[in-house]
Amino acid sequence: MSLNIYQPVNRTINLSEKSIDEINRDNLLTIFKLVSKEIMDSSLVHGRLLDDNFVPLQQLFTVLEHIFLFGLKG
Repeated sequence: MSLNIYQPVNRTINLSEKSIDEINRDNLLTIFKLVSKEIMDSSLVHGRLLDDNFVPLQQLFTVLEHIFLFGLKG
């Protein structure tokens, strides 16, 4: 069996398996977890004082704003 490199591979997502809202929810939660981990690592491990110039803290508030706007529910 040979693969025709000129024929596109069908990589579409079946929306019946996962809706756009579920994908957005998963993405927001993943980003929230990553930003939270960065904040904890920076503040606890490195003893960094968190202020309004700390980029991961700004990212956390941005993600929270998107979560509230999205109306994230469990």
